[in-house]
Amino acid sequence: MGLNEELQTAAELVASGGAALVADRVADAGPVGDWPGHVLVDGHDGDPLPYLDLLVERMIVQGLAQIRPGDDVVAREYGRGEAARPGRVRWVVEPISGAANLVTGMPACAVSVAAQQDGVTLAAAVADPASGWLWSAARGAGAVLREPVGTEFALWPRHVDRLDQARIATGFSGDRGVRLRQGQVAGRLLTEVRDLRTVGSTALHLCWVASGFVDGFYEHGADPASWAAGALIAEEAGAMVHAPGAPGHDHGVIGDPVFAANRGVATDLVLALRRAGAQTVL
Repeated sequence: MGLNEELQTAAELVASGGAALVADRVADAGPVGDWPGHVLVDGHDGDPLPYLDLLVERMIVQGLAQIRPGDDVVAREYGRGEAARPGRVRWVVEPISGAANLVTGMPACAVSVAAQQDGVTLAAAVADPASGWLWSAARGAGAVLREPVGTEFALWPRHVDRLDQARIATGFSGDRGVRLRQGQVAGRLLTEVRDLRTVGSTALHLCWVASGFVDGFYEHGADPASWAAGALIAEEAGAMVHAPGAPGHDHGVIGDPVFAANRGVATDLVLALRRAGAQTVL
């Protein structure tokens, strides 16, 4: 087993453990009306933050310290602002991607864990507490989806080569001005695609592209921790993927979002986003 596969196994362990904690705590919380005690209002970005987010982060950080002592970790409330050390494995953790959904009891979120070295993501795992599904990938070894019963499937995007038949996912910013421009772009894009969907979890959206549940995804201004794992999973599944700031791409013409799409519609989706004014969002 090479380094990438070892990191994939570690990512799977801590991501699935975090998802199990989310599932257990949500089950124990009862009706949505009982949730206020699980919410903090002092998250680092000023948004309501489920207390569960912090518990999951703590579990993952402690788990990685046991499995991979000496590695660096950066998460929502841990390790931010620390520069990556050359040659050192660095874990990028989004304890709950879609955490705001839990404030109202909506079961649409994921635990996202990625291992990087010198800025390159080598392995990743994304776990869905509601379904029990676990997506993971190791660079150069493909991507897989594991069901709760243990059945594992190799992933590949759905083959669609017409944009007007494509289902596209997107995400929206917490900033009202940015969200207004995103809404304008989405409204124009709707005239060119079959459907547009969002559930507020960047990690899930990217895994949906990898699984063929949707045919493309784009989001401007997403936190890198929210897409680090899902982007590798989509890429290893065979999707065309662009990470913001990555060299060798021309996605600046659509405002440099995180972007993933099946290869049959990827180019047409970029052109449609350009026509919709995506380059003006940020």
